[in-house]
Amino acid sequence: SGTSALAIGLLMAGLGIGLGLGWFADHVIIHDPDSDNPLPYFISVLICGGLALLQYHKMVRRKQQG
Repeated sequence: SGTSALAIGLLMAGLGIGLGLGWFADHVIIHDPDSDNPLPYFISVLICGGLALLQYHKMVRRKQQG
């Protein structure tokens, strides 16, 4: 349905933003060329994906209330 497409779309956008933020944290903030630590990617993907799902829940609740 339309709401599941919205949820998937928001989740995918959140995951993409999370990957971008993970890259930014890894290459710009940490800036250690010898390290290949995946932790910044995992943390930012999980945070941004969770925030996207919370935004979806907020949008659906607002629509249901009128």
